[in-house]
Amino acid sequence: MRLPVWTPLSRYPVTEPLSLIPKVHNRTVRVNVVSEELIDDVFKRLSPYLQKRNSNGDRLPLDILDLWPGAGVLSSKINNFLQPRRHILLEPALKSFGQFLEPLAASKPCYTLEDMDIYSQKSWTGVFSRLLPEQQPLPPRKSGDVQKNDTLLVLANPAVPNSELNHYTPARWWGALMEDCLHQSGLHEYGSVRILAVMPQTEARIVLPQTMADRNRPALLTESVALSAIEVASSNEDLSWVGLKGLSVYDRVEKRVLERGAALQTPPGREMPPIRFAPEHPKPTKKSLPHTPRISTELHENLTKKMNSKEKAIASKARTALGADNRAAYYRELTISKQLAIDSKMSELARLAACTNTPTADLRAIDEQIGLLTKDLAEVIGTIHYSILRIKDRLIDEERAAQAGEANFDDAALLWDRRPFEPLKIDTTELYPREPMSILFFEADENCIAARKLSKVAKERRTDVARLFDAIARVFRGKNDMSVGELIQTLLPNLTTNQVVQEIPGLLAYADKRLKCDVGGIDGKTATAGEGDSQLLERIECDFSGWRVRTLSAEVLWDIILLYEQHAQDLSALQLSRVIGATLTTFGAGESSDGLKRMH
Repeated sequence: MRLPVWTPLSRYPVTEPLSLIPKVHNRTVRVNVVSEELIDDVFKRLSPYLQKRNSNGDRLPLDILDLWPGAGVLSSKINNFLQPRRHILLEPALKSFGQFLEPLAASKPCYTLEDMDIYSQKSWTGVFSRLLPEQQPLPPRKSGDVQKNDTLLVLANPAVPNSELNHYTPARWWGALMEDCLHQSGLHEYGSVRILAVMPQTEARIVLPQTMADRNRPALLTESVALSAIEVASSNEDLSWVGLKGLSVYDRVEKRVLERGAALQTPPGREMPPIRFAPEHPKPTKKSLPHTPRISTELHENLTKKMNSKEKAIASKARTALGADNRAAYYRELTISKQLAIDSKMSELARLAACTNTPTADLRAIDEQIGLLTKDLAEVIGTIHYSILRIKDRLIDEERAAQAGEANFDDAALLWDRRPFEPLKIDTTELYPREPMSILFFEADENCIAARKLSKVAKERRTDVARLFDAIARVFRGKNDMSVGELIQTLLPNLTTNQVVQEIPGLLAYADKRLKCDVGGIDGKTATAGEGDSQLLERIECDFSGWRVRTLSAEVLWDIILLYEQHAQDLSALQLSRVIGATLTTFGAGESSDGLKRMH
C-alpha cells in the first residue's frame, strides 16, 4: 500500500517538522531528499565526477553554491563528503526552512546562509565577489572553447510553481542555465560549473528526454554544451515512454548501457524494475496474428482481470479486445519494418552512387526495388485504420535516430541513450513529500558542439547566431510534426535540396534518396579523390519531406543555422520564431521585461 504524500515517517525524523510547514507558498512547494542512505549511494556513483584533481593528483579546492537547500539533508551530506572551502546556502523561503538551515550554518565556519530569491537573480557577479571571493574571472578563452570552472559546484533543488499562472518551471530554469553556459555568463561567468540538481521527474524528462518526440529547447541546449548530462537516480514510476520508443530500440540501448556500466556495482534495492510485457492471447485461433511483444499498460492489466472472470461474456469480450490490441501492434510493426527496409535500400543506393565506378544499371535496379517497396508499403497502409498508425511516425523516428549514428549509441542524438549507467532507483519514502523525483548531474564540454560551430562565425555575430539556434529549438515540441523539408524551404528557399546537402553532408542521413531520371551512363569511370560527394549528388535526388525535424541531431541543427546565417533574410530571432511556428512565452516575445511576470 502506498503511503499518503504528506504523512511523516518515524524512520526519517526530519519529515515531522517538514509536515508542519505551510504548503500554500510556491517557494515552499519542493520535494526534499530525506534519506541519507540514498545520498550516500548517489555520491558513491558520482564520486569520479565530483572530486576533481589537478595534474599532480591533488584535490582542487572547491566551493559549493547551494540553491534552494530546503531541509538541508543533502547539503549536510555533500559538505561532509567534499569538505568544501566555502558552502553558500541561498534559500528563498528561509522563514519556513530556517529551523533546519540555521543550526546547519552554525555548525561549521565554511557555511554562509542568506535569504535570496533565486529566480529573480539577474546577475551573479555581486554574489560571487561578496560570498565567494576566491572565484575570479578567467583569462580570455580560445575561439571555440568553453572554459570550465572545476572549483565551483552548484547544488540545486529548484522550486516548482504551485500556480499555472507562473510559467517559470525548473526545466525553464535549467534551459536558462544551459544558455548561460554557452555564453559564459550568469553562474558560468567564471567558467562553466558542474550542477547537481534534484528535480521533479516530469521536469527531468524535459531536460533529459527519453524519446525523440519529447526533445525541446532545454534538451537541445543541454545536448549542445554537455560533456556529461546524467540522470543519477530516479523514482522511475512512469514507463509509458518505452512503448513510444519501441522495444527494439529500447533493448539495443539498454544492452549498450549495461556494457558501459559493467564495472559499476549497484547497491541492492537500487536496480530499476524490469519492463513488464503485455500478455499473449490465451486462446488464439487460426485467424489470430502472431503475438507482438509490447509493454504492459493499464489496459492490459484490466483485460487480464476480465479474462479471469467467471462470467463467460466478460472474459470473451476481454479476449477479443486483447486480440484487437495485438492486431494493432502487429500492423504497426509491419509498416515500420517496411519503412526501415526502404530506408536501408536508399542508404545502399547512396553508398553505391558515391562510388564513381558503380554501373548505372546497378543503381537503376536498386531504385526499382525502392519503388516496389514504397508501393507495397502504401498498399499496406491503405488497408489499416488510421487510428492504428497514430504513433507509427514516432516509432519510425526512434528507429531512424538509432540508425543515423553509430550502432553503439555513443554518439546518439539523445543524451539519455548515451547514459553511462542506469539511474539508481529512488523509493518514494526517501522523499518528502512523496512525489516522483530525479537527481541530475551536468558537466560542460570544453569543446562542445555549440562552441565549435560558433567559432566559425565572426565574433560580433555569435550572439545573434546563438539566438537563431534558440529560435529553431522552440520548434521542438511533442505535437509538432514539421518535416525537415518544410524547415529547409522556410530557411533556405533559394537553395535546392541537393545544394543544401552539398553544404551540409550530415543531412544526407535525413533524406529520402532516389536515382535521378536523367542520370547518364558512366560505367567504368575511375574514381578520383574528392569526387565521391559530387558524383553522388549528380546521380541521386534527395528529398527531406519524409523526415521530421525532431530526428535531427544538435550538430546538424547548428549546421543548418550556420548555412542560414550565410544566406540570411535579415530576420531577427523573434521574426524567425514566428515564421517557423515556434512557441514563445510573453517574455520570449519581448512583451514583458520581467521573465517571472505572471500571465494574469
